[in-house]
Amino acid sequence: MRKRSLIWVALGVVVTFAACQAQQEIAVVRGTFTEERDAGGEGRGIQRYLNAVTSCLDQMGVRYDLLRDEDVEAGKLAGRKFAFFPYNPQRSDKWVEEVLKFIGGGGKVFIFYSVDPKIAEALGFTPKTHVKQKAPGDFASIKFVPGVIKGLPESAIQSSWNVQVVEPMDGAKVLATWLDAKGTDTGYPAVVLSDKGYYMSHVLLTDDVTKKAQFLFACVAHFLPHLWAEAARQRVGAIGHVAAFDSLDGMKERLEQEKTHRKVAEECEKLLAQAEAKAKEANSLAGEKKYEEAIAAAESAHEAAVAAYAYLVPAREGECRGVWIPSKIWTTWDEAMKTLKENGFNAAFPHMCSGYTANYPSDILNPSDVLKESGDQLKACLEAARKYGIQVHVWRVNWRASRAGEEELAKLEQEGRLQVGVDGEKTDGHGGRWLCPSHPLNKKHEIDAMLEIVRKYHPDGIHFDYIRYPSSKFCYCPGCRERFEKTLGEKVADWPKDVRKGGVHFGKFDDWRRDQITQVVAAVSEQARKLDPKIKISAAVFRNWKVHRQSVGQDWKLWCEKGYLDFVCPMDYTDNPERFGKEVAEQVDWVAGTVPLYPGIGAFSSSSRFPDASYLLHQIEIARGLGADGFLIFHYNEDLAKRFLPVLRLSATSNDTFPPDGASDVRFEFPKPFIPDHPRTFRQGEAISLKMTFCKHVMGRVEVEGCDGRVIASLDAILAEDKRERTVRVTVPEGRSRIAVYGQIVPPGGKPCSFVKRSAPLIGLSQKEVEDYQLRTGPAIVPPGNGIRVGVAVDSYGGGAILDALRSQENMCAFPLYNFIPESLAVCDVIVIPQLKEAARIDGKLVGRLRDLVEKQGKGLVVTHDAIGYRDHPAIIPEIAAKGSGHVKDTEWKAAGEHPVTKGLAPGQTFKHTYYDHVLIEPGAKGTVVVMDPAGKAIVVAGEFGSGRYVADGMATGLGADNKDVPVEGVEMQLLLNMVRWAGKAERQE
Repeated sequence: MRKRSLIWVALGVVVTFAACQAQQEIAVVRGTFTEERDAGGEGRGIQRYLNAVTSCLDQMGVRYDLLRDEDVEAGKLAGRKFAFFPYNPQRSDKWVEEVLKFIGGGGKVFIFYSVDPKIAEALGFTPKTHVKQKAPGDFASIKFVPGVIKGLPESAIQSSWNVQVVEPMDGAKVLATWLDAKGTDTGYPAVVLSDKGYYMSHVLLTDDVTKKAQFLFACVAHFLPHLWAEAARQRVGAIGHVAAFDSLDGMKERLEQEKTHRKVAEECEKLLAQAEAKAKEANSLAGEKKYEEAIAAAESAHEAAVAAYAYLVPAREGECRGVWIPSKIWTTWDEAMKTLKENGFNAAFPHMCSGYTANYPSDILNPSDVLKESGDQLKACLEAARKYGIQVHVWRVNWRASRAGEEELAKLEQEGRLQVGVDGEKTDGHGGRWLCPSHPLNKKHEIDAMLEIVRKYHPDGIHFDYIRYPSSKFCYCPGCRERFEKTLGEKVADWPKDVRKGGVHFGKFDDWRRDQITQVVAAVSEQARKLDPKIKISAAVFRNWKVHRQSVGQDWKLWCEKGYLDFVCPMDYTDNPERFGKEVAEQVDWVAGTVPLYPGIGAFSSSSRFPDASYLLHQIEIARGLGADGFLIFHYNEDLAKRFLPVLRLSATSNDTFPPDGASDVRFEFPKPFIPDHPRTFRQGEAISLKMTFCKHVMGRVEVEGCDGRVIASLDAILAEDKRERTVRVTVPEGRSRIAVYGQIVPPGGKPCSFVKRSAPLIGLSQKEVEDYQLRTGPAIVPPGNGIRVGVAVDSYGGGAILDALRSQENMCAFPLYNFIPESLAVCDVIVIPQLKEAARIDGKLVGRLRDLVEKQGKGLVVTHDAIGYRDHPAIIPEIAAKGSGHVKDTEWKAAGEHPVTKGLAPGQTFKHTYYDHVLIEPGAKGTVVVMDPAGKAIVVAGEFGSGRYVADGMATGLGADNKDVPVEGVEMQLLLNMVRWAGKAERQE
């Protein structure tokens, strides 16, 4: 698992909360007054600017408490030494009074952008005027004055759009000034320092996060110098923690294992040697208590390790390498496209229009501020892109009434064209208004806006974004009701209850609601291709198709299957590589080769910010290995262009290639898989027959290749005069692989066009995986031995720990339950079902089967936590445990009285369980409360049902507070054994 300590090291994010932890000497204050009073305006930036500060502190391993504005009013700054105020524009008199009291008592502060005049005076500066940029890049970076405090970087990228000009006084001094994009000093102070703290004349942004972390750390350590020793220890200890590696030795081992190009291997070895030398130097300096020098050496070691890792990620042919480009580009279009080309990228997705405005002259949309200031951006973008051979897919934000003026919004609302939430909400929670997708005029608006781009500019593609509802709460406006009732053919008696989940018309409304979005995608796809047959249609979509097709009406799997999209781009923004891999694997299976899949990587998103290029390289490597056809990066900024892309160019993007969305129409037809419902899954070494269909005039070669691009086997050659259909024999490799066709379309008298077409991943199961599959799908295997036969559902929370606990008992014969087929359940005396990781496995059919086993066959059943009938788990025997009535964040419990389930536990004595909460149970008519919480609420309920017994345990037995299994011990072990023995009627046998 990847360590989260790449730069300035956080060996785990250390955020603490004053309400429940020991008070930290540093506090970060969230602007909650602004969030509450101006949610749709300034409040939208509170989380973003707070994250910019806390992510830097997290990377440094600096401990802090997260406070609210209300906590400041309540005097909770008292006793601390340093406080950050990332963005707190709304303030009360009491708030100002408390901050001044904190400063007066010796506390130091760091205030960003918005500041009260009294606090400014206390810090030693005077606010003068507010200056907006005249053009992008007027405030491109901050340059630090050398020698003022130790540990500062030379400069840091900070692409601000306005600044608050201030004048230092009373001993305060300028710590940094603003530079423009050309590196010219503007003379405006960026950061001011006094003996009371710091002021920065804009909010902290998340570009150049490494330098920002260094900057903030130096500022804090100037007043709290003891932090240097801890930072040095952590930074030195993290050397070699790059991507999936925990050490430099791990990178060496991989280099030895892989066949790498000689020059690449030499460069990698050279960099690893450099990293080792710097690591040794950093250790030595730390031992000499030269902490600043030790950190600098450790940082050099880390940079060398990142570059070495870059050489371990080889380039691949035939993939999309793209970037989303914001509406306001920080540089010129020519420079941007040149940079992309030089670094091996082939596609740009520029944001050119949203809702009611466009960055180009439009007959449909209003001119944006960018268009007014800088002219036709789409024309300039296309000219630059064509000069350097970069594809342009024009990015439009759909449905949001972005930049519509107040009069325009009022008119839209009067016409019934704006979305309304289930409870009458008019905004999406962030102040945004959305067009109702079912209104005919709105559909026409979106279709016309997309088609105008094709008609006027003929880009390589058009790109949907926000092609969805804001959330499951939308849209329930009167127009939706009227139009749905017309489709339904009857009136809806109770709107919106009858069309919400559980309502009589939910299923039909869910389909109808989703179809309003799909209609626009289908119409744009059909009509755009008539205007330009070469146009590519794509969409940025939410990551979880299964969930989001219902919640936001985004049925992107269907759009791929129907051919409405030429490729799809799920926005998989996370800095957790395990989560990223899980999401991409699901998406690859959903798309199943119908169109190319280009996962969106959030290098600079609101939910993920990558400290260095290794994060990006790691996710590119994961996506390739799972069968993705390319990637898009969010988003293009100076940090990406100057720090990240050159690292990718060392190897991962070292070749110039082209996206596969323009590939020839090659189709693959696989035989029946080994595992039903899992297409293209076969046993390793199995020989299968693969049918391939080609379009006309194709020639090239067919290969089996690993998902990372390495060639496993060459299959055949294709000649232009060959038949259009061919069957090839493939020996299935282990793991994931793909059938790749590298070729050219050679039309008679025309210009040859190269392409790469890959199949959906072919999955080869090892012998162990085949055995595991058979074990999981076949009858449960009961080990030899006497005692109660207990089957424990192990794909659950705590199931593994419960199984281990029961296996340790001589009088129990415990075994794993991987499935609930009749043959598996039939061999059990007692069935234990902890809260399942997939609650949907307990469907109505299984509930009936379990009830029958208990009632008629005398089996015992024990369930834990949510499985008692809470949230998504159904109540299996409500006659005993009717349902879960809530969950309580408490760990105390006690026996309710004498009962075999609580044998050996003194009634009234309080015990504690390992999990942080438990589910309260509403007993049924036949249930007996055997364990309760201190308030007397039922936690465990037991009872006889027919000839069998049932125990519902609201505790998460076998689970720790971190949602990982922990050993079952002490009184929890005793209670577990009592439950199982009673359910299995063991007391009658003893």
